[in-house]
Amino acid sequence: MNRNQRLSPAEQYQQTHQVDERELRFKEIQFFVVRTAGRCFKQCINNFETSTLSDPEKSCINNCIQRAQRSQAEIQQVMPEIDKRFKD
Repeated sequence: MNRNQRLSPAEQYQQTHQVDERELRFKEIQFFVVRTAGRCFKQCINNFETSTLSDPEKSCINNCIQRAQRSQAEIQQVMPEIDKRFKD
């Protein structure tokens, strides 16, 4: 007998729902990372003649990623309020 057979239907639903939420959150983070890396690369990397980043390119990449992270954090802070307004 496996663990799911001992759970009530409500517990099974809750367990499945939690897994779905974690998977969705992982996919959102993965999308954010890929999108940010692509955008920052296009914006910051200009010299393809060397195999290393120049100091200005490194600085640009760092600033770009930090800006994206701050923006994402601010969006996450206001989203619950926006969601609440749409649900009301």
